[in-house]
Amino acid sequence: MKNLILTLLFASLALTLAAQTGLLGLSFGDSREAVLANLAKQGFTLEKTEDNVTYLTSDEIYEIASVELKFDTEDQLGDWSISYGGSDYGDVEYDVVAQLETLHGVDYAYDDEYGEYDWNLGNSRRVWAGYDWDYEMFWVEYYTE
Repeated sequence: MKNLILTLLFASLALTLAAQTGLLGLSFGDSREAVLANLAKQGFTLEKTEDNVTYLTSDEIYEIASVELKFDTEDQLGDWSISYGGSDYGDVEYDVVAQLETLHGVDYAYDDEYGEYDWNLGNSRRVWAGYDWDYEMFWVEYYTE
Protein backbone atom coordinates (compact mmCIF):
# COMPACT_ATOMS: atom_id res chain seq x y z
CA MET A 1 0.00 0.00 0.00
CA LYS A 2 2.85 2.36 0.86
CA ASN A 3 4.49 1.69 -2.53
CA LEU A 4 1.20 2.42 -4.31
CA ILE A 5 0.82 5.75 -2.52
CA LEU A 6 4.40 6.73 -3.34
CA THR A 7 3.95 5.70 -6.96
CA LEU A 8 0.78 7.78 -7.26
CA LEU A 9 2.48 10.73 -5.60
CA PHE A 10 5.42 10.63 -8.02
CA ALA A 11 3.11 10.17 -11.01
CA SER A 12 1.08 13.18 -9.90
CA LEU A 13 4.24 15.26 -9.50
CA ALA A 14 5.49 14.20 -12.93
CA LEU A 15 2.18 15.22 -14.55
CA THR A 16 2.29 18.59 -12.79
CA LEU A 17 5.83 19.25 -13.98
CA ALA A 18 5.02 18.10 -17.52
CA ALA A 19 2.06 20.46 -17.67
CA GLN A 20 4.41 23.35 -16.97
CA THR A 21 6.74 22.61 -19.88
CA GLY A 22 5.60 24.64 -22.82
CA LEU A 23 6.16 25.56 -26.39
CA LEU A 24 9.77 25.52 -27.60
CA GLY A 25 10.58 23.07 -24.78
CA LEU A 26 10.77 25.83 -22.17
CA SER A 27 9.86 25.25 -18.54
CA PHE A 28 9.24 27.52 -15.59
CA GLY A 29 12.40 27.67 -13.49
CA ASP A 30 14.85 26.72 -16.27
CA SER A 31 18.20 28.47 -15.94
CA ARG A 32 19.04 31.32 -18.32
CA GLU A 33 21.98 29.29 -19.62
CA ALA A 34 19.83 26.22 -20.38
CA VAL A 35 17.07 28.29 -22.01
CA LEU A 36 19.44 30.19 -24.29
CA ALA A 37 21.30 26.99 -25.26
CA ASN A 38 17.97 25.26 -26.03
CA LEU A 39 16.76 28.14 -28.19
CA ALA A 40 20.11 28.50 -29.97
CA LYS A 41 19.86 24.83 -31.00
CA GLN A 42 16.45 25.63 -32.48
CA GLY A 43 17.88 28.50 -34.54
CA PHE A 44 17.07 31.51 -32.36
CA THR A 45 19.36 34.53 -32.16
CA LEU A 46 19.72 36.84 -29.19
CA GLU A 47 18.57 40.34 -30.18
CA LYS A 48 18.93 42.23 -26.91
CA THR A 49 18.67 42.01 -23.13
CA GLU A 50 17.20 44.76 -20.96
CA ASP A 51 17.20 44.20 -17.20
CA ASN A 52 15.92 40.63 -16.77
CA VAL A 53 14.14 40.50 -20.14
CA THR A 54 15.77 38.83 -23.14
CA TYR A 55 14.50 39.12 -26.72
CA LEU A 56 15.22 36.56 -29.45
CA THR A 57 14.27 36.08 -33.10
CA SER A 58 14.70 33.31 -35.64
CA ASP A 59 15.28 33.36 -39.38
CA GLU A 60 14.80 29.58 -39.46
CA ILE A 61 11.29 29.45 -37.97
CA TYR A 62 9.45 31.96 -40.12
CA GLU A 63 6.17 31.72 -38.22
CA ILE A 64 7.76 33.00 -35.01
CA ALA A 65 8.33 36.75 -35.07
CA SER A 66 9.91 36.98 -31.62
CA VAL A 67 10.40 35.36 -28.23
CA GLU A 68 10.51 37.36 -24.99
CA LEU A 69 11.97 35.74 -21.88
CA LYS A 70 11.67 37.13 -18.35
CA PHE A 71 14.12 35.83 -15.77
CA ASP A 72 13.92 36.25 -12.01
CA THR A 73 16.73 37.55 -9.80
CA GLU A 74 18.20 34.03 -9.63
CA ASP A 75 18.37 33.85 -13.45
CA GLN A 76 15.55 31.33 -13.68
CA LEU A 77 12.85 31.54 -16.33
CA GLY A 78 9.69 33.04 -14.87
CA ASP A 79 7.52 34.17 -17.78
CA TRP A 80 7.88 33.99 -21.54
CA SER A 81 5.93 34.94 -24.62
CA ILE A 82 6.03 33.98 -28.28
CA SER A 83 4.70 36.17 -31.10
CA TYR A 84 3.74 34.53 -34.38
CA GLY A 85 3.49 36.33 -37.69
CA GLY A 86 4.27 35.87 -41.35
CA SER A 87 1.56 33.31 -42.05
CA ASP A 88 -2.16 33.24 -42.52
CA TYR A 89 -3.80 34.08 -39.19
CA GLY A 90 -6.23 31.14 -39.20
CA ASP A 91 -3.52 28.57 -39.89
CA VAL A 92 -1.23 29.96 -37.19
CA GLU A 93 -3.99 30.01 -34.59
CA TYR A 94 -5.10 26.47 -35.47
CA ASP A 95 -1.54 25.08 -35.42
CA VAL A 96 -0.48 26.82 -32.20
CA VAL A 97 -3.68 25.96 -30.31
CA ALA A 98 -3.30 22.33 -31.43
CA GLN A 99 0.25 22.32 -30.01
CA LEU A 100 -0.98 23.89 -26.77
CA GLU A 101 -3.76 21.30 -26.49
CA THR A 102 -1.18 18.53 -26.95
CA LEU A 103 1.05 20.01 -24.26
CA HIS A 104 -1.55 21.22 -21.76
CA GLY A 105 -4.81 19.46 -22.60
CA VAL A 106 -8.17 20.58 -23.90
CA ASP A 107 -9.38 21.85 -20.54
CA TYR A 108 -9.06 25.60 -21.12
CA ALA A 109 -11.30 28.66 -21.08
CA TYR A 110 -12.08 30.43 -24.33
CA ASP A 111 -13.29 34.03 -24.39
CA ASP A 112 -15.57 34.44 -27.42
CA GLU A 113 -15.58 38.21 -27.20
CA TYR A 114 -11.79 38.61 -27.36
CA GLY A 115 -10.90 35.29 -29.00
CA GLU A 116 -8.46 34.39 -26.24
CA TYR A 117 -7.51 31.03 -24.78
CA ASP A 118 -6.57 30.48 -21.13
CA TRP A 119 -5.02 27.34 -19.62
CA ASN A 120 -4.59 27.00 -15.85
CA LEU A 121 -1.44 24.94 -15.31
CA GLY A 122 -1.69 24.89 -11.51
CA ASN A 123 0.73 26.42 -9.01
CA SER A 124 -0.49 29.89 -10.11
CA ARG A 125 0.91 29.30 -13.60
CA ARG A 126 -1.07 29.98 -16.75
CA VAL A 127 -0.89 30.03 -20.53
CA TRP A 128 -2.80 32.75 -22.32
CA ALA A 129 -3.05 33.02 -26.11
CA GLY A 130 -4.85 35.13 -28.67
CA TYR A 131 -4.60 37.36 -31.70
CA ASP A 132 -3.40 40.95 -31.53
CA TRP A 133 -5.34 42.71 -34.27
CA ASP A 134 -3.26 45.90 -33.97
CA TYR A 135 0.02 44.12 -34.70
CA GLU A 136 -1.53 41.29 -36.75
CA MET A 137 0.17 38.60 -34.66
CA PHE A 138 -0.95 35.55 -32.75
CA TRP A 139 0.73 35.42 -29.33
CA VAL A 140 1.20 32.96 -26.49
CA GLU A 141 2.19 34.01 -22.99
CA TYR A 142 3.32 31.74 -20.16
CA TYR A 143 3.16 33.51 -16.83
CA THR A 144 2.87 33.16 -13.07
CA GLU A 145 0.03 35.00 -11.36
